[in-house]
Amino acid sequence: MANNLFKIDRTALPSDTKKAIGAEKPENFALLFNRMGHFAKKEELRQELEIDKLLSQEIKFHFFHKTRDSKIKQDYLLDLTTEWSLSGAQKERYKKFNNEYAKAIQSLCPSIESFLLKAEWRIALGMGNASVYENGFTFHPTYGMPYLPGSSLKGMTRHWAKAEGKDKEGTDYLKIFGNEQDGDKDFQQGQIIFFDALPVALEEKMVQPDIMNNHYPDYYEGNKPPADWLSPRPIFFLTMKGVSFQFHLGYIPGAEEEQNKQLLKTAKEWLENALKEAGVGAKTAVGYGRIRGEDDEYIPPEEPEEKREPQFKEGRTKKFKNGDKFEAVVTKPGRPATATVYGYEDKKHPNIQIAGRTNTLKVEDIIRVTIQAGKQGKIISSASLDGIIS
Repeated sequence: MANNLFKIDRTALPSDTKKAIGAEKPENFALLFNRMGHFAKKEELRQELEIDKLLSQEIKFHFFHKTRDSKIKQDYLLDLTTEWSLSGAQKERYKKFNNEYAKAIQSLCPSIESFLLKAEWRIALGMGNASVYENGFTFHPTYGMPYLPGSSLKGMTRHWAKAEGKDKEGTDYLKIFGNEQDGDKDFQQGQIIFFDALPVALEEKMVQPDIMNNHYPDYYEGNKPPADWLSPRPIFFLTMKGVSFQFHLGYIPGAEEEQNKQLLKTAKEWLENALKEAGVGAKTAVGYGRIRGEDDEYIPPEEPEEKREPQFKEGRTKKFKNGDKFEAVVTKPGRPATATVYGYEDKKHPNIQIAGRTNTLKVEDIIRVTIQAGKQGKIISSASLDGIIS
């Protein structure tokens, strides 16, 4: 996402940790949000807000800023995200990861139910998590993308089913969810596994800030009577907007396979109803967290084609000559573009400007270039585009 203001110096990390990380920006948003709180001093904050009323302390952690350009629509942009303008190669890698995740689930369970559902609007998940930003959010702790934990899906489905009166003795409720050992009740393990639901694809602006406005803060704090001239005090939190999720349910292997398959279908029906009628996450009473059905049927995972790797040339002791041809990987598109040229043997030459019709190139495209040599053939000074390999 544009306007990324993250700076390592504005985190509360120990000095030795800051030094170890250096100027690099971690790409894992879970780390940025949960472990690398970003703060600004009052005099350094630049935004079109009443600072004294926004900040209650001299230093406050924040994850947003407001655009200042009066010619464009004012919008709140995330501070902490790495740029979400994802390349085609990055999206392909995530697609491959999602396919591998689905295949792993298939290998664990004798039978699964998989389906796609899309959020009608925004989802606010994990607002009660401990956070320096007042309101938390749920990111996958390992991969960093927003997701719906399987434990949350199971809990909300169980709550919905109980509210619908499906928790009677001898019904599917006990077989699906199980129970805890309590007094004279025997423990019974639930037969259905609710797996984490991951976004179908990584998209720009899939995580967006939202706002709650306390319109009479001074009145509620007992300082002043209610009045129209009291200024609101905005409270910011993160949401997912319009994201499609891939859901998976499976059952524990057992002797009664046909019964478990029927339980699986029942669990899928209950989960879909719970998502559509009750919603997931916080603020469901005001429209957050509602899920609707997808028009597209679930597509089983396919093995994506292996991406071709750029090739080096043989000849470690060779000098470069004008007109030599090599393969390269685009690191920055545009005119001119910038690429890493794969030279002789295992030697890479980064930050080489590429001339020619480079306006269609994307980051991580593999290209063929003709080089211009410099310093008596010891370096590559520039290159021109011959064609796109992959």
